[in-house]
Amino acid sequence: MPISFPTYLGSRLLLWLTETKQLTLPQSILSFLLIAAVSALIATTLVLSALIVSDMMSIQEVSEIWLPFWIGELAGLIILSPLFLVGSGISTQKEDLKCC
Repeated sequence: MPISFPTYLGSRLLLWLTETKQLTLPQSILSFLLIAAVSALIATTLVLSALIVSDMMSIQEVSEIWLPFWIGELAGLIILSPLFLVGSGISTQKEDLKCC
């Protein structure tokens, strides 16, 4: 549960940004990518910290595994989030998204 908390906070932040600000489509996409990167960074840090604290990983191994772990987490967020939105039936009105 604590590991998914950064992703939840990121999704709430993105929802707040899109509801309160009049973001264009490129701004919405950029916001999604930046929030996903930060959420993945926080989740990666939490997971690796938990592994170190529980003695399942040494501190020396973190430097080798950190970047691939973060890239995998980020790729999962970027690829799966839009799929879940489409699968959940959430749709956006075309007139709500301005192109430029």
